[in-house]
Amino acid sequence: MTIFAHDEFAKSFLENLLSPFGKVEPSLKIAAEVREVDVYFMPSGDNFNRTDLGLLARFVTELVVFEPFRNSVSVPDIRACMSKLYDLHAKIYREAKRKKQPEPKDDELPMLWILTPTLSDNILMSLGASLDAERGEGVYLLPSAQKTGIIVIHRLPRTPETLRRALAGFPGGLARQDSGLEY
Repeated sequence: MTIFAHDEFAKSFLENLLSPFGKVEPSLKIAAEVREVDVYFMPSGDNFNRTDLGLLARFVTELVVFEPFRNSVSVPDIRACMSKLYDLHAKIYREAKRKKQPEPKDDELPMLWILTPTLSDNILMSLGASLDAERGEGVYLLPSAQKTGIIVIHRLPRTPETLRRALAGFPGGLARQDSGLEY
């Protein structure tokens, strides 16, 4: 139910404007399903030594959500992960409002990291993803307001730092036999 006069006016205006051209359903209810993020990480205040995490250490300095995929992620999968992230953001806003706390700033909201064994250039381009200059090859960022990044495992450089043993058992080939390095 809309409680603001402007919203009611806008809905009514669009309904009247568009109804000659097709079916219009104002206030369409969407049944929400209970969903879970795969991994929600909240760093502790302790400055523990994260060197054992390799490249992963660069991602766990702030609130993050990890969504790992065994097979190459699809665009609908990416959208579903982002939808879960935005539901989580909405929950954080509601909790702050309920506790009468200030609304969280954007940098206080979790970032989503999708881990995929491989991903095509076409999909990365269609998402507006760009190489993360700070973290390097294999790590891509979507436009900043989306708070989403994609780690493409097969594109990571073959160095001791890249995810190392932190994700060695990850399905999709993180444990590379040919490099001589322990991932």
